[in-house]
Amino acid sequence: MSHTEHLRPPLLWGVVLVLVAATFVIAVAVFLPGWAALASLGVAVVAVVAMMLAFRATVHVTGTGLTVGTSTVEWPYVGEVRTLTKDEVRTRMGPGADPRAFVTYRSYAEEAVEVVIEDRADPHPYWLVSTHDAPRLAWAIEAARTAAAATKGEA
Repeated sequence: MSHTEHLRPPLLWGVVLVLVAATFVIAVAVFLPGWAALASLGVAVVAVVAMMLAFRATVHVTGTGLTVGTSTVEWPYVGEVRTLTKDEVRTRMGPGADPRAFVTYRSYAEEAVEVVIEDRADPHPYWLVSTHDAPRLAWAIEAARTAAAATKGEA
């Protein structure tokens, strides 16, 4: 059982960032020599690419656990899995939030999955993970966790 979701910012975000960067370059190019204007253009391009990469996230469900970005929780430590609607996400990110939670929130993904962590040594009581399809991600987590438990029971 495997599931991968790539959370990428909308194309419009990239367009807006390019326009802001272009405005910056045009504003400073008037006052700078040619080489410095080209250097500011290079800096703007690098900044736009870095920001678009920073807004990405990958959610990966495998036979060993749930990986979000570079963090992984293995199946023995995964508890209850709950899907959250847009309004529930807003509550869990605001007044209903636990500051100890591991959160991968992307505003362009309206749904989320909450995964309770069953490890007393882990400082995070739950993971809150943005997704475009919460029921599908929750199903993939449950299916992979069940398969892992069955495989462990056979060994």
